[in-house]
Amino acid sequence: LLVRFGRSSGGALAPVSSFIGGVAAQEALKAVTGKFTPLRQFLYWDALEALPAPPPAAAECAPRGDRYDGTRAVIGEAALAALRRGRYFVVGAGALGCEWLKCLALLGAATDGGVVHVTDMDQIERSNLNRQFLFRPSDLGAPKSTAAAAKCAQLNPAFRAVAHEAAVGAPGSPFDDAFWGGLDGVINALDNVAARLHVDRMCVLHRKPLLESGTAGTKANTQVVLPGLTASYGASTDPPDDDIPVCTVKAFPYVLEHCVQWARDLFEAQFVQAPRRVNAWAARPDALAAELGQRGAGAGGAGA
Repeated sequence: LLVRFGRSSGGALAPVSSFIGGVAAQEALKAVTGKFTPLRQFLYWDALEALPAPPPAAAECAPRGDRYDGTRAVIGEAALAALRRGRYFVVGAGALGCEWLKCLALLGAATDGGVVHVTDMDQIERSNLNRQFLFRPSDLGAPKSTAAAAKCAQLNPAFRAVAHEAAVGAPGSPFDDAFWGGLDGVINALDNVAARLHVDRMCVLHRKPLLESGTAGTKANTQVVLPGLTASYGASTDPPDDDIPVCTVKAFPYVLEHCVQWARDLFEAQFVQAPRRVNAWAARPDALAAELGQRGAGAGGAGA
C-alpha cells in the first residue's frame, strides 16, 4: 500500500482532479452562502481499485517529458499505451457526457491510433450552459455531440473523436454488431432507462466493459459492468421514469408522452405565465416601472 501511495502521489489523473475540484468548489459555496454545513473533519477518499495489479515497475512510471507524465506516473506506460490505442463509445453528451469526454481527452485516450465515438440527438440550449461546461453561448443550437468533440480536441489536439447524432438501437443507426464488436469500452451518460438497457444488452452480448452512470438533481449513481464477472445493469430493476428529459422534449419529442409534455409547456408559457405577469403588473404599476428601470440600467451598463 505504501509503495502504491508513493508511486501515485507523484502523478495526476484527470478524474481524481475533477473530484477534488468538485469537493473544493462545494465547500467554497457552503462558506459563501452559509446555507449548508461545511466539512469540519478530515475527508478521506481513494480509488485504489483503479490502479493496475500488479503495480507497474518504476521504469514504467518514469517521466518522458510529454503531457502524459502525470497519467504515466500512476498507471504505467503499458496501461497508458493501451488507453491511447483504445476504441471507446460515450453515449450521451450532456452534463455527465461532457465530464467523461473531458477526462478521456486529458488522460490521453484515443491519441495514438484509437478513437472515441460519441452520440447525442439533442441540440445545445441556453439552459444547458449552467452544468454542461464544454458549451458556450456561441454553441447554442449546435449538436451536443459535435460541439463536445470539438471542445475536447481543443483540450488535447491529439484526441480523436467522432460525433454522431443517432439514437442507439434505432433502425438504420451506425451502431451495428460490427461497431460494438470493435469497441474496447463503453460509457453511458444517458437520461432514460430504455436506452440504458439497450446499451447494457449490447455490452453483455459483445462482452464489452460498461461504465454506467446517471444523475437526478443532487443524486447520482455509477456501476461498472464486466460481462461474466459482475452483474449487468439490466439484472436489477430501476423505477420507471417519472420525469421527462427537457432537452428531448424541446429538440426531439419522439413518443406520445414527449408530445403531450411539449404541448403542456407551450400552454403554460403562453396562457399561464404571461397572463400572470400582466396581472401582477396591472395590480402594481410601480413594480412594472421598477422592473423596466432595472432593465434600462442593465442595458446602459452593458453598453458602457
